[in-house]
Amino acid sequence: MFEQRAPWAPVAFIALSRGLRAVDETAVSITQEHQVKKIAVAIALFCAVGFAIVFFPTALETDNDRFEPLSRSDFALLRERALAAGEPLRRLGITVSAGNPKSQSLQFECKGVPELILLNDERAFSVLTSAGAAQRAPEAIRFRDRLLPQLRRLSGQPVEAPASLPGPFEAFVLRTRDGIDLRVDCSR
Repeated sequence: MFEQRAPWAPVAFIALSRGLRAVDETAVSITQEHQVKKIAVAIALFCAVGFAIVFFPTALETDNDRFEPLSRSDFALLRERALAAGEPLRRLGITVSAGNPKSQSLQFECKGVPELILLNDERAFSVLTSAGAAQRAPEAIRFRDRLLPQLRRLSGQPVEAPASLPGPFEAFVLRTRDGIDLRVDCSR
């Protein structure tokens, strides 16, 4: 027999298809909004990490020993000794930076990491040894150890805890932002 359709069927089909299209468009719109939010969150996190790295306070801790100041002529002799001691250490990656001859400071570095700093002024002669220097640059520490018995400690010098190595995040920031890689080795 003949099948008869309801007169509203085509209208219902069109309405249903338009409704599904609207639902699909809404779903696409929600998915796009979700993706935009994900991207915004990722950008915000990236900026926060960048901000933390740029502004994170870092320091390479040092042991600071203070002694009676040296005369300019005594420091000039010490400078010559340090430069002479530094020549054979170049093959290990240790350099001695002494500035101009009138400078009252010098520094031993292990591949860019300051390990031993000697500062002389009218108040004190300071010997700053970076945390971990004994492992990274033992030859620089040997130079310091030969020097120390020749110096007279300042009286009333406070007893301080030994310098500690930075934590993993601070070491990462020192390496990436400041160019100080504490993983270097100038021991051999």
